[in-house]
Amino acid sequence: MTASTLTHLEGSESGRTYDADVLQRTDPVDGRPLLARYDLDRAAR
Repeated sequence: MTASTLTHLEGSESGRTYDADVLQRTDPVDGRPLLARYDLDRAAR
């Protein structure tokens, strides 16, 4: 099984970062969607 390269979640407007291990769909600051951010260098290996 391959380990996830997901590093964190980021507010689409606020830019704040959140723990990827916590289930959440929207930014608690402004209610907008969260974006998944990945370690692309690690994913390329």
